[in-house]
Amino acid sequence: MLRGAARDAGLKQIDREIGRLTAVRAAMITRTERCQAYADDGYQTAQQWVRATGNMSYPSSQYHVQMARMLATLTKVAEALSTGSIGPDQIRVFVDLWANPRCREHLPGFESFLLGCAVRFVLHEFKEVAARFKLGADPDGAHREHEQSVKQRHAQYDTVGAWFRLIMEGDAVSGEMMKRVLDAHMEAEYLTDEAARKEEFGDDAANHPLVRTNLQRMFDAVKTIFMKAAATTETTKQKPLVVLFTTPEDLAEALRRYFEDDPGRPFTDPGDPALSMRMRMCETQSGAPVSDRDLAIAAIHGSIQRVIIDPQGHAINLGRKTRLFRGAAREAVLLTGGRCTGPGCHTRHNGIQIDHIRSWELFGQTDQDNGEPMCGHCNREKHSRKFSVKRDQNGWHFYRPDGTEIAPRDEWNDD
Repeated sequence: MLRGAARDAGLKQIDREIGRLTAVRAAMITRTERCQAYADDGYQTAQQWVRATGNMSYPSSQYHVQMARMLATLTKVAEALSTGSIGPDQIRVFVDLWANPRCREHLPGFESFLLGCAVRFVLHEFKEVAARFKLGADPDGAHREHEQSVKQRHAQYDTVGAWFRLIMEGDAVSGEMMKRVLDAHMEAEYLTDEAARKEEFGDDAANHPLVRTNLQRMFDAVKTIFMKAAATTETTKQKPLVVLFTTPEDLAEALRRYFEDDPGRPFTDPGDPALSMRMRMCETQSGAPVSDRDLAIAAIHGSIQRVIIDPQGHAINLGRKTRLFRGAAREAVLLTGGRCTGPGCHTRHNGIQIDHIRSWELFGQTDQDNGEPMCGHCNREKHSRKFSVKRDQNGWHFYRPDGTEIAPRDEWNDD
C-alpha cells in the first residue's frame, strides 16, 4: 500500500540488493577464473563452468564472464552496481564497450566520465554518449562499420499467410533520407487522424485516443509512398534533405583529420564536459552517430545540410510573441531531443507536443529554454496532477505537488 516516494524507495531498495548480488557473482567468477578452480571438475574455461552451472546459453555465459572481467578493472562501475546507482541495462552498455578492444584500452581513463553519464542520464541518453565514445575510441572500426552497412545493404519481402513483411537494412545516412520522407507522410496521416477526432469529439477531443496507433499510421504512410510511385519506374531526381547535427569544434576537427597525414592519432579528448556532460558529437537527426570522415565529405561536397549548434543547443528565442511552439520554435526545442520527457516514457513520434516548462499563464517564455517535448498523455497527466518540471545539465526532473521527485536518479561524485 505504499504511495509516491515511499513506493519508489521500496523498489529502489530491491534493485540495490539485486545489483549487490550481481556484483558478488561477478567477483566470484573473476576469482574462480584467476585461480582456475573450475579445472577441478574438468572444465576448460571459466565460461564453460558458468554455462554448465547456470544452465545458460553460450552467449549468456560469455556475457557474464565479460561483465566479471570488466567489473574487475572498472572498480567504480562495480561499486555503482553494488549500491544500485546503475542497473543491468547500464552494465550491458559498459560490457558492449568492453567487448571492443579499441574501446577497452580507453575505458579506465574515462571511467568516471562515462559512469557519471550512466548515473545522471536516462538510459537512451547514456547509450548516445556511449555511441559517441565508441566512435571516438574506434574511428577505424566506425568507418569499417559504415562501409559494411553500405556494401551489405539489403531489402526483402515475403507473404506469410495473411501477413506481408518488408525488411530493409542499410547505412544510417541513406536511412535518414528515407526517414525524412516517411516522417513527412506520417505527419500527414497524424493530422488526418487528429482532424477526424476533433470533428467527432469537439473540445473534448484530447481525452479520446486517435483512431490509429503510430505503428498503423507508419504502415499506411509507407503504403502511400509506394502508391505514389506506382505510376513510374524512373529514378527520381529529387534528393531528400539530410541534416547532420554537430558542433563547430567537431566540424573543424573532422576537416583537419581528413586532410592530415596521420588520421589515426590516439583518441585522447572526449570534449569538455564542464558545459554539458554530453560528449562532442556528430549525428543524424535520428541520433545515429556519423564518422568524422563522412562529416568532412559532407562539408566538402555540400550535399548534406549541417546544423551547427552550441553545447547547450540554443538556436532561437521568440520571447512572448506567440503562445504556441510552431515552425522554427518547435524545431529548436526538438533539436535538443525529439523524445517525450515524461518519466519512463521517452516515446518518439510525430505527435510529440511542445509544452511550456514555466506555464504561459505564469509568464513563461515561448523559447527553447522554456520548451519541453511531451506526448499527449504525459502532457495531460503533468497538468492534471500538477507536476512541476525542472531541467538541468543532467536532464529532466519531474516533481509531485509535495515536492518529492518522480523516479529520481542518484547523485554522482566524480571524485
